[in-house]
Amino acid sequence: MKPSIKYFLSLVVLIFAIFSNTKIFAEEFWDIPAKQIVKSATGAKIVSDTASKNVYIAYACISMNIKKSSDYGKTFFSSSQLGSGVGLPNISTNDTGECVYVIWVEDKKLFSSASSDNGGSFIDPIELYTCDIESFITETNIITNSTGEIVYAIWVDGYDEINLRVSTDFGTRFSDVIKIAKGSNFHIITDPSGKNIFISFESDSIQVISSSDYGSSFSKPIQLVKEGENQTIAASLDTNNIYVVFEGENDNLELSASSDFGENWCAPLSFSSDGSYSIDLVTNSSGKYVCFVWNDANRNIHMRASTDYGKGFSTINLEETGTYPKIVTDSSGKYVFLIWLDSDYNMQFRASIDFGLNFDSAITLSNNPGTMFTYPFITIDEKGKFIHILWNAQGGAINVIDGARLLSTSEN
Repeated sequence: MKPSIKYFLSLVVLIFAIFSNTKIFAEEFWDIPAKQIVKSATGAKIVSDTASKNVYIAYACISMNIKKSSDYGKTFFSSSQLGSGVGLPNISTNDTGECVYVIWVEDKKLFSSASSDNGGSFIDPIELYTCDIESFITETNIITNSTGEIVYAIWVDGYDEINLRVSTDFGTRFSDVIKIAKGSNFHIITDPSGKNIFISFESDSIQVISSSDYGSSFSKPIQLVKEGENQTIAASLDTNNIYVVFEGENDNLELSASSDFGENWCAPLSFSSDGSYSIDLVTNSSGKYVCFVWNDANRNIHMRASTDYGKGFSTINLEETGTYPKIVTDSSGKYVFLIWLDSDYNMQFRASIDFGLNFDSAITLSNNPGTMFTYPFITIDEKGKFIHILWNAQGGAINVIDGARLLSTSEN
């Protein structure tokens, strides 16, 4: 069958499924089995543009490498090598996928590089930071705004100091190092303009800090709770509505929200749990629909969903067990997709078309019982049509990644 005919038929089936309220992602919509993108790698991360057409994977394999796809993940170009002796790679792209930014650690030095031609070529690596002889970098990330003009490179050094450098010219030059705060396990978000940024982090307590002038100045850190860990953050597109979820007292899960760009925060809502691990949180572009998932100490998968800006939450009875749950939603919040690893380390997938209140039954996307997989990642386009999932396979005691496997919906 010609690719164009296959695409048309798949699209017709997808449209029918949506409007008939049946499953929108049955097995035939997945490229099963998964494609082995790289035979041996570590630290693989995946991002895509808002249409999910341009897909980028950053990974370490002796050197810093990038693989790209410009056809919704169906095929990938050969790897682009950016550096050697790599650790802690991270990657981001702008709305169109034209601008791509990567960050990594190499020999106690932190580097970044940028592409302005959809990953076709990258500028020479920029040295952002050098550790002293007794220090080392423990966390990295890099994010950009919708146009790709504003870039934030952030990391934690060996003294638990969160550091930031800002670029306002598409990642070609960066500001001096900005010392944010003492802390770790940070998360950073920005709005489409890149003007407003928010950083959540842990320093015994859960804290947030913000800037409304492209990182030129920062507010004083706001303490959400005195004790907490495993936090993550999500926000509406304009960053007016911001949510932070974390493990609080007595192993329970807690959520705090702001509806005024992070100036004031409500008292945390508490959700009973026997431990809170692998917490993931999403909201739609307006911030009205909020979903978060986690697994407890017994590997039960839990989920809560809100349809009123986090004022109240419904318990979603998934009745699933596993680890590493991840959740995404489209810009409307209607389509919610959940992945996790079951007890046999198979990748599982469930879909909701009613804002996360009800889910289709699970689909198994991998069939490798007894093979350990870790660190799954999932991306989605803004309309909820295309999904890309990546996970790293762990073999032996040294965490060797034997494949960065990617699945994408066959309608692309």
